[in-house]
Amino acid sequence: MTEKQEITIKNKLRDLRKKHELSQEELADQLGISRQSVIALEQGKYMPSLPLAVSMCNLFDSAFEDIFEFEHQINKVFENINSNFGKELAMPSEMSPWRPFREAVSLRDAMDRLFEDSVITPKAVGAMPKIDIRETKNAVVIKAELPGVDEDKVDVEIMDNVMTISGEKVDEKVEEDEGYYYKESHSGAFQRSFSLPADVKADKAEAEMKNGVLTITVPKVEPKKAKKIAIKPRR
Repeated sequence: MTEKQEITIKNKLRDLRKKHELSQEELADQLGISRQSVIALEQGKYMPSLPLAVSMCNLFDSAFEDIFEFEHQINKVFENINSNFGKELAMPSEMSPWRPFREAVSLRDAMDRLFEDSVITPKAVGAMPKIDIRETKNAVVIKAELPGVDEDKVDVEIMDNVMTISGEKVDEKVEEDEGYYYKESHSGAFQRSFSLPADVKADKAEAEMKNGVLTITVPKVEPKKAKKIAIKPRR
């Protein structure tokens, strides 16, 4: 079986942070994100959104291409395509016919998603929690599938009506002699950001984890009623 090569976004974020004598917590505070997000960004597991990328450039006084080395990554992708062209994989990574240009398309999609409004965008859909958002008369209810994730490893933040669910899935220790034929389960840091469909009271939010599903209920802000102004008669 040919092993799938994981694409990472090479960057100099860790070096710049150390150069400016910032801890991961301090950098997270200045960028308005969680420490887990900083760790994931430094490891190349996520792409920053455009607003976050601009904040990084301003903070470090550096051009975007000086922080994120896309040219290096693009060359790596096409080297991989050339080395595998014409070869047949015994077990494709997604249990589907092998497409030699899949990685190039994935990288292009990742670069396109740089301009989305989310705080950061995961490079692999499998690393993201799947969510359902439902609006009731009095609240917004969010359900996130987080199988195998401990509740103390999950953070939920709401800022400017944008909810961010982040955390880490710690995989069970696997002995080297326990060879896998095929493995789709993911471990490591994850993050998902999305806009809520209504104005909410963030300080009144409630969350509970049950059977691997995180349920968050956030009360909606009561709509402001128009105030009728009486016009005094002229005397």
